[in-house]
Amino acid sequence: MTSLTSDKKQLLLTLSNSWPANYRLKIENDEIVDLACHPLVEEIASVVDGRKCCLPYFVPGKDEIAWFNTAQDADELQSTIQALRCWFLPSYGWEDDQGWIVSGDSAATGIRKQISDMSPAGYCRWRSRESDFEAIVKKLTQIRVLDKARPELPPNGPPPLVQIRQQFVAALRARDKTSAKYAIQLIEKYQLDSADNSLFMWIEYWFEFEKYDRITKHQDIPRLSQIRIPDKVKHCITQAFYYVHLDSFDWGKDGENILASYKLCVAPIIDGLVVQSSAKQGIETIRLLACYALTKQDNAIASRLASCEGMGCLKTPLEQLKLADDISLQDQFFNARTKKNWSQLQEIGLQLLDSDPDLCVRLLSLSLRFHSNDELKSRLKELGRSEVEKLIEGGENKFVEFKSTARFDLKKSEQLTNLDKSEKERFEILKSLDKERQRDILKAVAAMLNTDGGNLIIGVDDGGQGVGIHQDYIFFTNDANADPLDKYARWLEDLFIHNFDLTCMGFLEIGFYKWDDVDICHIQIEPSSKPAFVDEKFYRRMGNSSRVLKEGELLEYAKERFS
Repeated sequence: MTSLTSDKKQLLLTLSNSWPANYRLKIENDEIVDLACHPLVEEIASVVDGRKCCLPYFVPGKDEIAWFNTAQDADELQSTIQALRCWFLPSYGWEDDQGWIVSGDSAATGIRKQISDMSPAGYCRWRSRESDFEAIVKKLTQIRVLDKARPELPPNGPPPLVQIRQQFVAALRARDKTSAKYAIQLIEKYQLDSADNSLFMWIEYWFEFEKYDRITKHQDIPRLSQIRIPDKVKHCITQAFYYVHLDSFDWGKDGENILASYKLCVAPIIDGLVVQSSAKQGIETIRLLACYALTKQDNAIASRLASCEGMGCLKTPLEQLKLADDISLQDQFFNARTKKNWSQLQEIGLQLLDSDPDLCVRLLSLSLRFHSNDELKSRLKELGRSEVEKLIEGGENKFVEFKSTARFDLKKSEQLTNLDKSEKERFEILKSLDKERQRDILKAVAAMLNTDGGNLIIGVDDGGQGVGIHQDYIFFTNDANADPLDKYARWLEDLFIHNFDLTCMGFLEIGFYKWDDVDICHIQIEPSSKPAFVDEKFYRRMGNSSRVLKEGELLEYAKERFS
């Protein structure tokens, strides 16, 4: 097997550290020891050799595994998607809410950057339960065996699946019914994709050409409403049910008949899809949500629809429902979190940000991992900037510490400027002090992890003046096209994972802002659920400093803090 490159070695070590102990890799001299005995031997070997692969990351604190599938080109990526649909989704896993297919992820850092670099055409992200791990591993092995045994396609076989899909999309846009139908039939004839994916295409076809009853009467719709399906397909299904069962009523006066039709013909089949919809999708969705809220007496949805237009005679009963049992925005916010309804949580959270940011900022930041929202991302960035300004203006205390730099020794640099040494010699001296500066960062973070959390701000001196982190940039690789802040974030993540473990990243959040016209780094730290050590020493926050505890003090403190 080819020796591991540094980036692949780092990727495999990061993943391996999240795996159960009996699956973790042992790497010596850039070679993996006893790889032949590992259940994921083919996938790991594919990483080393630069071929497509599928590998897991066990998410800390959850009964979930985050999987990724790499590919070398567009055709191979499409083939991978097809295999995932056939073998794993939705029986063993589901599409990652943060993004099912990732392509051109220029802002990626850490492990995501490493995966993007080895899969230039893009990669797939999906999730499964930990309990299904062994079943998925067996199926991955079966896929490899079948791939090796697969005969060559005849020269006059069907076009590639990706090409047929592109033809289908183009035909829908041009409203070319014949070409769109032929594309689906070609996929089915040669069994190029799973039955569910073909059905998704039929649903889009029927919706585009207004054959709504073909959707509402299809035998598989109840099943699809219970599993994860693409948002576009969800929208086609819900709209089709609206047009068939509700559109013909007079929404100005037929309220009783509308609700009766919804209860009888819509709710038993697609209630689950309706509640996942957003009012931003249009008047049809607003009306469906209004019917859902009234039939289920759902006050939270009634409150969300209060400012919407187009509900006709249902508006008054919705307002009465809202007033009858008015739930505060805070309660609605946490109800959405309990249901993992990230779009609803973000919608309510945007209303709470101005009045109660402390309540919702952390959860809103978390929600962006599962549901993209550019407006929310921008608001949180602005809010974060103002919060960091307040922290700096308040000075150092138990919960705030400033560090001028993380790698570049400013005092030593000033001393060296007065000595007769070349720039290269000065850099080598500063490089020798790099570990000491890093250790200061680790001590501060560990102390806050071990105590009550806090904020570490890099790029600000003890007096609160902006020094900037740009001096640290010289320690990174010379890549003119790379974003220095991206490299900085990636370096910090690797530093914390290497010195603590992957679990700690769940308690740390890294952000970058401007202060005194220079870049600064803000690390927000939550109290850790397990002790963090630096060079086998335990630090805790006392006043505005980090103090190491002796063995007796540590035992007494640990009983109280980590019981």
